[in-house]
Amino acid sequence: MKKSVEIALGTIVLLIVALIVLVSTIWLYYFVYSSSSRGTLNIGNVVVNQTNQTTEILKNITNISIPK
Repeated sequence: MKKSVEIALGTIVLLIVALIVLVSTIWLYYFVYSSSSRGTLNIGNVVVNQTNQTTEILKNITNISIPK
C-alpha cells in the first residue's frame, strides 16, 4: 500500500512540474518573441534549453520520488 502511495505522489509531483515547465516555456516564448525582432532564432534556442532543463529536472525528480 505504502509503495503505491509513494508512486502516486511521485506521479502527481511530476505532473505539477511538467505543468509549471509548460507554462514557463510558453511565457518565455512570448517574452522572447515580443522583446526581439529576430524572435524566431532566439525562441529556438530558448525552447531547446528549456527542454534540456526539463529533462534533467524530471530525471532528478524520478530518482528522488520513486524508489526502485
